[in-house]
Amino acid sequence: MVSLKNLWQQQREQRQQEMIQRHVDVREQLSQLYQQRSANAHEMQRSLADFQRNLQHQTQTYLHTLSSQRYQHAQALVTSLQAFSQQLHEQTQQFLDDISTDRYLRAEALFRDLEQFHSSLSQSVAELRSNLHAEIQQLKEDVQTGRAETQLYLSSVQQKRLQEQVELANALSAYVQEMQANVGLYLDQLNQMDQARAEALVKEFQAHRQHRAESMQALFQELSVFRGDLRDYCRDLHSFVWGDGLTTAEATEATTGHSVASKSDASPTPFQPVIVQAPQASPSGAKPTPAPVSVSAAPSAIQSPVSPVAAVVSAPSVAPEGKPEVVLEPVDSDDRSANGNGNQSAARTWNEVPSTVPSVRENVSDIEGEIVEYLQAVDGARLIEIEHALDINRFQTVDALRSLIKQGRVIQRDRVYLVQSK
Repeated sequence: MVSLKNLWQQQREQRQQEMIQRHVDVREQLSQLYQQRSANAHEMQRSLADFQRNLQHQTQTYLHTLSSQRYQHAQALVTSLQAFSQQLHEQTQQFLDDISTDRYLRAEALFRDLEQFHSSLSQSVAELRSNLHAEIQQLKEDVQTGRAETQLYLSSVQQKRLQEQVELANALSAYVQEMQANVGLYLDQLNQMDQARAEALVKEFQAHRQHRAESMQALFQELSVFRGDLRDYCRDLHSFVWGDGLTTAEATEATTGHSVASKSDASPTPFQPVIVQAPQASPSGAKPTPAPVSVSAAPSAIQSPVSPVAAVVSAPSVAPEGKPEVVLEPVDSDDRSANGNGNQSAARTWNEVPSTVPSVRENVSDIEGEIVEYLQAVDGARLIEIEHALDINRFQTVDALRSLIKQGRVIQRDRVYLVQSK
């Protein structure tokens, strides 16, 4: 151990010397780069000044030449514009004279055409008035004839409607009686179908319950095999790491340098049996009647100070037939730290289980209301605190909290449930 520490010290000093030498080299390279950059900057400034003077001289010469050329071009453009304006004025005057002559000729022709159209229109209007007067007289005669025919048709339709109303009332009464008889038969058939379906559902539910029991038995058998493998693995790992001559307390003392005699000498926490109520299915389809069953865990799982894994391995591998197995539920570090603030009675550890099973309540709204009132009273709580304070099981607690979160009445922050402030 001392040789390793000396070797580490020598390597550390060597690394520090290399770091100092590297800093010196970097500083020298930076100073050289700074001098070179300063020389390049002075040279670039001189070249830029020369380029600026040459560019100013060339720009002034180009502007003077461009100004003289633009003036000459403007003089030529003004002369050409004056000539074009004079020519355009002459052409416009000639066009206006031609337009005025043509318009006068068209106006005379239009006046002659309008006089001829007026005379022909007057004759057409006189003929149309005479024709309309004759058509009006004919329409009056047709209207009188139509009124007489309509009166005869309405009287016949009224008599026919009264006769059809009597026949329809008789048919409706017969149809209602037939429909009532058919509906009664159909309701009887539906009741019989409901009874048959209910019996089939009961049988299917019993078959599913038996299949689930067989599946749970197979799962418990697989769990027992896994626990045996895990126990062998822990034993092999312990013997591989610490050897066969050291105990757990000696190995821990050799690694950490502290004695664990205080933990091993402390008196173990007494274990209390758990009363589990197993549901019994009744053949009539009623609610199952709970039957109390006493189950106790192995003492080795309580007194073992090695790790929580040993507590899980030492529990019974297979539950007896007809009795549910009790599995110790682990509690994370956050739940244990929260229990240290005055709620130690609600903590579940690897070595303790509650002495009673929480009750099952059917009304979900009452559970949600109690959870909201409890959270308002304690100003936030964790899942296990809510479960023990209200005496409800884990499934109902989780379902109620999930529903309250969806409703927006409760929020979750760092595994702590709080009432949403409005």
